[in-house]
Amino acid sequence: MPCLLFRLIYAIDLRYGVLVDIARKVHEGNPVDLSVPAANVLWQGDANSYAMRSLELCSSPARILNVTGPETISV
Repeated sequence: MPCLLFRLIYAIDLRYGVLVDIARKVHEGNPVDLSVPAANVLWQGDANSYAMRSLELCSSPARILNVTGPETISV
């Protein structure tokens, strides 16, 4: 059966996600947890678009598609 391994680390939106969590803590004057010093994220809308367009890449054996790049943002 044709399929695709769609690798997505973390998708965010302006309503939720690591950026919103950090912004809320800063806004409320609470300390930001730095135990995870960086994040690798992708906008949710882009992740959805990539997922739908990747359906045409399905194959047998399965292909692997990494949609979150190597870039990270520092916390």
